[in-house]
Amino acid sequence: SLRIDAIEIMRPPEANTVFANIEVTRTVVDNKLEGVPLGPIIGENLARNPGFDEWDETSRQFAEWIKENCEVSLMKNAETGESSVLHAQALEANAHVYQTQELESNVVYELLFDAAATGEGNVGISSEDGSPLFDGSQPLENDGQFYRYQMKFSLPQSTSQTTMLRVPDIT
Repeated sequence: SLRIDAIEIMRPPEANTVFANIEVTRTVVDNKLEGVPLGPIIGENLARNPGFDEWDETSRQFAEWIKENCEVSLMKNAETGESSVLHAQALEANAHVYQTQELESNVVYELLFDAAATGEGNVGISSEDGSPLFDGSQPLENDGQFYRYQMKFSLPQSTSQTTMLRVPDIT
């Protein structure tokens, strides 16, 4: 089932194609996919507290999110006025906001991430110690507008079946 908060359909006057933007805030997916040739794919959201609904005012921390060298605060989404937004302000050049995830080898994962930035930053996947795991980290647009970032990745076969990673790792 889906909860759709907004649908926007646009067509530039000189174009023949239509662009659709659909904002989905809650998704429940059946993880039993049949006929998928890529091997095992997990069809559930692995992020914990993905909507930033759990906020501890005393510790000034979002549940399940780790911050390093930055301050985080709770803000309401300016577009919808309803959903919560994590606002991070770097205190040092090596600031991070991330979740740790234990991920399996040989599984295809997809990271979808909406962010607005007013300074330089990146979103990517890092090892547990914070070193980049892939060359595919994406720079954040720093004009204050929300953008969707998307990455597909898998972990190579290793001696252990699972690996602890920072997903996403926002720097």
